[in-house]
Amino acid sequence: STLGDSSATGSNSTAIGPVATASGASAIAIGYNATSSSTNTIALGAAAQSVGFNSEALGNSAQALYNGDTTVGTNAIAAGGNSGATAATALGYGSKAQASSASALGGNAVASAANATAIGAGAQATTANSVALGQGSVANTGKSRRCKATFRTSTARSRTSTARWPMP
Repeated sequence: STLGDSSATGSNSTAIGPVATASGASAIAIGYNATSSSTNTIALGAAAQSVGFNSEALGNSAQALYNGDTTVGTNAIAAGGNSGATAATALGYGSKAQASSASALGGNAVASAANATAIGAGAQATTANSVALGQGSVANTGKSRRCKATFRTSTARSRTSTARWPMP
């Protein structure tokens, strides 16, 4: 390569690829310009960044910015910005988990509040402890509500019941 060499300066660290940097202890950086800068971190993919202790960033431009964050997917971001979020999980192209213990699963899914979970392409969970389930769904209220749930039994009869959320 005509680019700079990789650099593994942390104890027991590994860096593979042009300008890849593994500066944390037991850090692994693989890919062009991949950066793994804290203890027990993994950055795999071009421009992947794993910054927080015990974090993983897998995918081109994936970012795991705080302790215990996990990202899998191109442009996926766990913690994003300067939120200080820890233990966030983002899985899928462009997914963003932007708060502590938030989980975003699916292309462009966003979980932007503590303990929020967004599952499905474009799903958004924007309030604490909320769940958005399904493509394009949005969970954006913090109020407990009664909800109607429709489900099918094994005999294909339809039934509606009322449930309280959160469950007691």
